[in-house]
Amino acid sequence: MEPAVPAAPQLIKAATQPSGAAFISWTEPDNGGSPITGYKVYRGTTSGGESFLANVTGVTNTKYLDPAPPAGNVFYYVTAGNAQGESPFCRERMLTLLPPCVQPTGPFLDDLEPAANPGWQVQTPTNEGGAASPTWQVITDPSAHSPTHSFFSDASTVQPKEDRLIAPPQNVSATSHLIFWHRFQFEDGFDGGVLEVSLDNGDTWVDVVTGGGSFVTGGYNGAIDPGFGNVLAGRAAWTGGDATSAMTKVDVNLGAFAGFNVMVRFRLGCDFLETPGVGWFIDDIQFTNLQSCPSSTDQRGVTENPRWFAHIRCTRCRRMPSPTRVESNAGLAARVTITASSLPSRTIWLAPLAPTSVAPASWLVPESVVAAGTGIGPAQNQYTVNLTGVTNANYVSVALHNVSDTAGHIGDVATTMGVLIGDVNANRLVNSTDTSVVQAQSGKPVTISNFRTDINTNGLINSTDTSIVQSKSGTGLP
Repeated sequence: MEPAVPAAPQLIKAATQPSGAAFISWTEPDNGGSPITGYKVYRGTTSGGESFLANVTGVTNTKYLDPAPPAGNVFYYVTAGNAQGESPFCRERMLTLLPPCVQPTGPFLDDLEPAANPGWQVQTPTNEGGAASPTWQVITDPSAHSPTHSFFSDASTVQPKEDRLIAPPQNVSATSHLIFWHRFQFEDGFDGGVLEVSLDNGDTWVDVVTGGGSFVTGGYNGAIDPGFGNVLAGRAAWTGGDATSAMTKVDVNLGAFAGFNVMVRFRLGCDFLETPGVGWFIDDIQFTNLQSCPSSTDQRGVTENPRWFAHIRCTRCRRMPSPTRVESNAGLAARVTITASSLPSRTIWLAPLAPTSVAPASWLVPESVVAAGTGIGPAQNQYTVNLTGVTNANYVSVALHNVSDTAGHIGDVATTMGVLIGDVNANRLVNSTDTSVVQAQSGKPVTISNFRTDINTNGLINSTDTSIVQSKSGTGLP
C-alpha cells in the first residue's frame, strides 16, 4: 500500500580509482508513492558488517566517491529514503583496494600506422544515413599528420547522426595533457564535434571543459544551433572548417582529472538539414605523463568488470541525445533495447536467464507497462523490453539484473529514457518551434527525413499533427 518506503536501490558498480578512492553507483528505485529525498551509503570491512558512511542528496544523484576507503576488502550497500522512512538494501558489493598509482611513467601515443592500437571503441547510437555515411574508422589519408592514416567519421550526411570515438582509458596525473591533430568540415553552426570525458567508466560523460579540463591550444571555434535537433545543440564545439586544410594541433590540460581512470571520447553530431559537410579527421593522439596503476577487483574477483552500454530505441523516435535518453514525439509506446558491448578481446552477451532472475518485478517500471514481446533479441547480445502506456513528459527507468557474459561474469545493467510527445527538435521542450517544423512539412509525404513530424503515426502529415503539438506546448522533460 502506498505511500511506503522506497524499493531497494540496485548497486550496479563499484570501482577503485588511481588515487585509491572508491566509486560506487546505483539505480534509482521505485519511490513507493512518496518522493525520494536522498540515499545513505554504508561501508564495512567484513560482509554484513557495514555501518553508515555518508548521505547523498537528490533523487537522481545515484553515485558516490569514497575518498579514503580502508585497505583490503571493502563492502558497500546503499538505501533510499523518503518521508515514509528508509528502504531495505539489495545486495552488498565488495572491492579489493590496491596500492595507489605510481607517479608519472610516460605517454600513450597512437599514430594509427598502419592501424589503431588496441582498446579504441566506437559507439554510433544514430546514423540515419546508413552505409552512405561511414562511422569512425582508420582510413588512408594523404593529409594525415603522420604519415598516411587517420581516424575519420563522415559528416556529409543530411540525416541525423551521432558517432563516438572512445580512447582507451588512461590513468592521468596532475601534469597529463591530451594532444592530437585534426581537421574538419561541418555544416557551420549546425553540425560539429566535441571532446568529452568520463570518470566512472563510461556511465556518465561531460564536456572536457565543463568537467575541469582546459584547452591550451586549438579549442572550440563556435557553437551548435540549439533549434534543429543536433545531439550537441547549444554547445560549444568545433564546427565549420575546411577539410582541404592542414591538420591543426589541439592540446588539452587534463590535470583536473588526476587520480581518476579517465575515458575520453570524440563525439560527432549532425542534424537533419540539407547542407552537407565533409567529416572529421583525427591523427597522432597522445596522453602525456600517465600513471602506472594496478588493476582492481570487484566482489567476484573479476578484473575489469564487463562494460554494459545501454542503447535505447523507441517507436517513431525523434533523436537519441545520449545512450541513456530518448525523446519520443509519437505516442507512448516504446521499445527499450539494452545492448551489451565488449571490452577488447571479450565477447559479452545477454545469456538466457531463468524467469526468476528476469521477471517483470525486476524492472524499475510498473509491470503494467511491460508489453508482450519482451525478451532476448533481436541480436543475441540484446534484451528488448516493450513498453506501453507510459506517462508522457516523464522518465522511465529499466534495469536488467544478473546478466552474464561468455566468461561467466555476472553484472547488472540499467538505463533511463525520456518520453515527450511533440518534441520534434529533441530539446526536451515542446513549443512554437516544434509547431513550425510540423507545419512546414504539412501535406508532404512521410519520408525517412520527416517522419518525426507524423505525430499520430497515421502516415499523413497535416493539421491534426500540428494540433497535437500545439496541445502539448509548454510541456517538457524535467
